[in-house]
Amino acid sequence: MLRRQPERILINSLSANTVIGDASGVVIEGYGEILLADVINSYCDCPSPCVAQITTVLITIPDSCECPYEWPLTIRCKPRLQSYEVQQTFGSTKYYGYSDPAGGVPTADTAGPAIAAAINADPTACVTATYDAGTDTLTLTEKDCSQTAGFDAFTESGTVTLDTAHVEEVLSADYMHKLFPIKVGVFGSNPNLPSCGDYCVWHFVIRKSCDAQDISAANHYNCYEQEVYFYVNKNDANYEAYWVTEMNAAGLGNCVS
Repeated sequence: MLRRQPERILINSLSANTVIGDASGVVIEGYGEILLADVINSYCDCPSPCVAQITTVLITIPDSCECPYEWPLTIRCKPRLQSYEVQQTFGSTKYYGYSDPAGGVPTADTAGPAIAAAINADPTACVTATYDAGTDTLTLTEKDCSQTAGFDAFTESGTVTLDTAHVEEVLSADYMHKLFPIKVGVFGSNPNLPSCGDYCVWHFVIRKSCDAQDISAANHYNCYEQEVYFYVNKNDANYEAYWVTEMNAAGLGNCVS
């Protein structure tokens, strides 16, 4: 089975001729025909915001320790490969420690505020921190979930609990502009670029009936598995009527927008 590179098509505006569908499939303007019988996999997805990770750290000070004792906290910011930026390609590790200036054994109420202040004063930190004296806990919150991919926290003396997991942003404006940029050779022309607004992606994997016979074997045919992504402007006034309705008529819909 030979497989082609995925095709990505941007649709900024819709008309009555953009999609024409019936029970057998659809005909999409500028692309062609997609028959329901040829679709082996499909899905659609619409924009959703990111969710910041929240982790709590219960500070525990050992009953017996060598003085001066330093309470440790290590935070590892995970790489965010979706950004395609050099500074986010690799994860970064930050260590924060607190020891009593007088050389005595620290307490949770002295270590916690000091660690939180150090994290919040660090311009390269991927989290913010708050300390709750009533529960001896540090709360670490992802600073900007649209720019990072979550973090891990470690300590040799304490309990780390993941309260809210990081959730990646879906189909953000930055992602769309990176997917359809102004390319070399199109300057001075009228390229098809994402407009302001939200886009839903409709993905289809298509395996059509074999129609290309292999000349090296009498009874062999070459079949192509095609993959296509349609990025459709859901803010267009005709999105529901001229796209979703036609897709549903062909049994290719059920996208929650």
